[in-house]
Amino acid sequence: MRILIHLSEETSDVHRMSDEVRRVLDVLNAAYIKTDGGGTIESDGIVTGVVVLRSADDAGKALEVLARAGIKASIA
Repeated sequence: MRILIHLSEETSDVHRMSDEVRRVLDVLNAAYIKTDGGGTIESDGIVTGVVVLRSADDAGKALEVLARAGIKASIA
């Protein structure tokens, strides 16, 4: 199961999105939600952050935890 990370505005800044992916991984780890890693994808100048959950069963909890941390995300 993949989670897409959304910054508050569109950006082509790979470094900024990479920092946000790292933050997402830290938040999920602190909530004991296992991941298989994350990274960035660039298409048409827009950078998207992606984190892969180890279990699809954790998707709802992951979105809830991220929302509480002020991180905009969605399931892909």
